[in-house]
Amino acid sequence: MKKIGLKETHVIPKKHGRVNLVCHLYPHNYQIGMSNLGFQKTFSLWNKPEDDFLAERVFIPDEILFPKPFTRQRILTFDEKNNPEDFPVLSVSISYELDYINFLRFLILNEIPLKAQERDETFPLIIVGGAAVTINPLPIAEIADFMVIGEGEMVISEVRETIIKNLGNKEKTKEKIREIEGVFYSGKKNRTKRLYEKELVSPTFSTIIAEDTAFSNTFLIELGRGCGAHCRFCTAGYIYRPVRYYPLETIKASILKGKGFTDKVGIFASDIFGHPNIKEILEFTASQNLTTTLSSFRIDKYDREIVELLKKNNCKSLTIAPEAGNDTLRTSLNKPLDTKSLFERIEDIYDVSMFHLKLYFLIGLPEETIEDIEDLVQTVTEVREIMVKAGKKYGYLGGITAGFNIVIPKPVTPYYDLLPEGIKTTKAKIKLLNKISKLPNVKLQLPSLNSSLLQSLVSNGTEISTDLMEQYARSGFEGEKHWKKVLPLKEMYQRSKDSLKYGECFNRLNELIDYHVTPEYLTAEKKRGDKGVVSPDCLDLEKCSRCGLIC
Repeated sequence: MKKIGLKETHVIPKKHGRVNLVCHLYPHNYQIGMSNLGFQKTFSLWNKPEDDFLAERVFIPDEILFPKPFTRQRILTFDEKNNPEDFPVLSVSISYELDYINFLRFLILNEIPLKAQERDETFPLIIVGGAAVTINPLPIAEIADFMVIGEGEMVISEVRETIIKNLGNKEKTKEKIREIEGVFYSGKKNRTKRLYEKELVSPTFSTIIAEDTAFSNTFLIELGRGCGAHCRFCTAGYIYRPVRYYPLETIKASILKGKGFTDKVGIFASDIFGHPNIKEILEFTASQNLTTTLSSFRIDKYDREIVELLKKNNCKSLTIAPEAGNDTLRTSLNKPLDTKSLFERIEDIYDVSMFHLKLYFLIGLPEETIEDIEDLVQTVTEVREIMVKAGKKYGYLGGITAGFNIVIPKPVTPYYDLLPEGIKTTKAKIKLLNKISKLPNVKLQLPSLNSSLLQSLVSNGTEISTDLMEQYARSGFEGEKHWKKVLPLKEMYQRSKDSLKYGECFNRLNELIDYHVTPEYLTAEKKRGDKGVVSPDCLDLEKCSRCGLIC
């Protein structure tokens, strides 16, 4: 078996402290965890170089992650092979809702009681943050001692100082942390504010460059936060408001720091082409002879000059998300790009270079029909025809990845109450999409109905979801067949439907957390989508307060 993590470059020198303070968990494998900038940023906040208090990382091995029989084993820290339960603090970064279940697996294997009230002084204080927690902390409210709502930079340093000052006195530490703004916990009486940095200055970037990740030997850097386009299904346009970008000069300085360790850079943002200096950034990376990758971009903000710059940056792959196969559905999502313009821009992309094109779509959208799915198949087919036509110019063909996901209703979006489609209908749509697999040079990625319904249950769950997640966590130890028997598909569908129909999660979250985005605004946005009305991009407005924020 290949040993992971043997080739790591520490942009900030690796620290060997005298006091083990924090065990920092990403509840997935090393490859995914070390590709996550949020995890790396949080680790750097815990692991400050100027003092003697040390943080270590911990991940979940593949043989535990995937439902198959395996030997039960305690999970040790990645850095020094220490027992996580021996640290005063267990910090957890959770980006995706299904990783709540992996988090529970970790606690079970390390014999840490699941409920906070069952853990005495001998167990670590558990603090959890990340995008999934900001969206909905309720499923783990009785598990974590504390949850960070919003951007960790606004909270973790103060929490860390509090822990150090009261080291050895868990009850006093908890008492003091309860007073920190942005911290949520079970039983809290006043609303918790989602915190965010009002002005971004120093970019978040890779503090550790690793070989065994999704972005091998790549220096990752964040250009900004939030998305002014606010597609109606996507949390990025709501939980990261307002839209903010890092200044050009600090981005350049950070890229130069990374260049000292690797010649590959990955630039990321929710709306990457929205950065006012995106061309200057790409011109700079090209001038430094860096190979550049970038996150998904909105093709309605396509600019040929930018794509030509990406070619100069030796970028080989582009990711776009048309989401739907026709104008009507895209407009309802707040992605008002007509099909003709979509194809014209893709033709223009292939005219620049034979990029590998990754296309991502959603199924299960409001009012979606089988005919709409046929439009999706036709869209991918026509994109391939455009690629084939361009291939005559280059003398070879590239590749296309067509990925499909079932839309998941999320509490802090206009689709907070979107009911799941019937099982037969969804299966029929997935079967129809299988036609794409017959297209040469096209790789098809289809969704799992079982996993999608489970994600919906967790995404819209409350404290009562904890028992269900525990069942999934424990059944995974016995193998895939046991995992699938926890909740039969029909029952999972009905429970998901009921949880959304009565809106318990949505209503409770808005009572407990101030997201700075009002429920009334989300409901109004849903109605605008139903009517096919487009909402303007936040960046196109000089002043606005429709959502609840005054920008």
